[in-house]
Amino acid sequence: MRHKRRVVRVAFSPDGRRLATASLDRTARLWDAASGHALLPGPLQHAGPVRGVSFSPDGGRVLTYGDDNTARVWSAATGEPLLPPLRHFGSVEAARFSADGGRLATASADNSGRVWDAATGEPLTPPLSHRGWGRVTDVALSPDGDRLVTAGADGTAQVWRLGRTDWPPEDLERLAELLGGSRIGADAGSLVPLDARALGRLWDDLRARHPETVGPSP
Repeated sequence: MRHKRRVVRVAFSPDGRRLATASLDRTARLWDAASGHALLPGPLQHAGPVRGVSFSPDGGRVLTYGDDNTARVWSAATGEPLLPPLRHFGSVEAARFSADGGRLATASADNSGRVWDAATGEPLTPPLSHRGWGRVTDVALSPDGDRLVTAGADGTAQVWRLGRTDWPPEDLERLAELLGGSRIGADAGSLVPLDARALGRLWDDLRARHPETVGPSP
């Protein structure tokens, strides 16, 4: 079972019949665990080194992530992409399915963890950031799916309680800016502080859209 460069992660499928490998050659591959033969017509391709790979709990999907700032979900049967790339502003350091396979969690060098709908690829949380500007190195969802734990280069692990929301992605981005007091800069490598007027506009906009959740500005 060969790649062109170093293999950095491996995983068995839930039934033990298949293997997945992730490589710095920008690909992941699936193999027959008994024979070692490749199972797909071609590799699962990223635009940068692939740092990890895993199967969904039912074995029907494969999750890959890497240095091209994305996590990707593929059909384990055909190798076709099932979702648009799940994008961060830095390399994706870890990604995992929830226990029921309905959600995905990602950790990134852009100093955030995030939860996504595994059926649609839509974000279910704003970026969940550690203090300072560093990297979130690992992520996991609790067995009941109600909590997320993130690990960071700031020397902490943090637990986040996940609320159910049907907010659109752009409103989740606004909420993240409001809570963090900053937005990601144009170069995607810095945080731009928001002044009181900008924060007030964000608050008023979110309150107008979601009055049942967002109260009056303090």
